[in-house]
Amino acid sequence: MCANDIKLDPSSGVHFMAVIEENETGRSVKTENSIRAIPLHPELLRIGFSKFISHRREADGQAARLFPDIKQNSKGNYGAAFSQWFGRHKRSLGIDNNSSVFHSFRHGFKDALRAAGVNEDINDALTGHSGGNTVARGYGSDDMVRRFGLPALKAALEKANYPDLDLSALLWKPSSTSQGTRHRCA
Repeated sequence: MCANDIKLDPSSGVHFMAVIEENETGRSVKTENSIRAIPLHPELLRIGFSKFISHRREADGQAARLFPDIKQNSKGNYGAAFSQWFGRHKRSLGIDNNSSVFHSFRHGFKDALRAAGVNEDINDALTGHSGGNTVARGYGSDDMVRRFGLPALKAALEKANYPDLDLSALLWKPSSTSQGTRHRCA
């Protein structure tokens, strides 16, 4: 994920993340439906994600990698390395349930959208699933935004509710040693 993947739609004022594929830089997706635009949840903005993005841009420019400490695996993939780190981290916290993996967050989000009554097509669009609806299949980022609109996607995303989740401890502040690392996406 790069700083230039986080965007602001000027017409709606919606902050969103563009999920793209760039094989030459190790950024891949499983399916065409994985390419999408995901509005940023207001809780992410509240804890300082936009400040973090600005910090990364100032440090290393628009193409700055957001998480430069995550390294590629032997196949050039960043996601697998993060998933492995997450597995080690959860075990260090004493969580030993083998079915609770990093990908579980995606399933939990999909379930939260269903519980909130979000239309399944929008649910699939936000999570990158193709779904059973042939009309919804094949939507890439541009088609998804054209069909639903960023405001409708944002409204659906905001319905995902986790009442007992407190992210206050994750409030982002630049560290006193924060400096540019020159880790770029492209």
